[in-house]
Amino acid sequence: MLNMLRCLPFLPVKFAYRTYVVSSGDGFSAHKAREFEMEIAGHQADLVKKEGAGEVQDGIHGNYDIVTVRRARRVHQSLLSTPWTASLCVWDCIRVIIGRSSRQISLPSQRSPSFQNPGYPDLILTNGPGTGVCVVLASLILLFFDFSGPLSPASGENVKKEPDRLSRWQHSGQMRTIFIESWARVKSLSLSGKILLPFVDRFLVQWPALDGKGGGKAEFVGALVA
Repeated sequence: MLNMLRCLPFLPVKFAYRTYVVSSGDGFSAHKAREFEMEIAGHQADLVKKEGAGEVQDGIHGNYDIVTVRRARRVHQSLLSTPWTASLCVWDCIRVIIGRSSRQISLPSQRSPSFQNPGYPDLILTNGPGTGVCVVLASLILLFFDFSGPLSPASGENVKKEPDRLSRWQHSGQMRTIFIESWARVKSLSLSGKILLPFVDRFLVQWPALDGKGGGKAEFVGALVA
């Protein structure tokens, strides 16, 4: 996923606060998320030096969280116990989305003053692991019970003038979802993809054979991982 995000440098600008959700025991992903944020901070620092952009300076440190949730299903875990552990993971994800998780690594006191209370997510990106499915399901539960919206009523007013879809989602707090199918899936969808296909806002695939799957919802966008 992080390799994909490196191909989209405008995302940290449009979505200035980021939360990385990793499953318990996945220290490698948490480490890679920190490295990615350090890259973003380096790019922003370069902008500050070149342009003297004080507004960018505020976004260099503390605009992200890395949150650990319980694993939805462990390797070789019995299918009989999977519904229980998956439910616990969904509950953890709900707490992450509403900002009540006790498992976040960067504390509110370490955040930029602009993001002490970032509100509900504008956009949720996942590329298919069980934890990603649980995050999307958690957002659907919250939306069903009408838990959504921007941090303030006026925060979404300026984005209506923007022509592209991502700009319309910016500051919306509507938890729009994008699922990116694994590069390894060439001719058939993954189990996670089949589960989430009816529910996500956009379903992106990386091989032409999958274009139009799911009643035309799957969008072929080319290889996102080199």
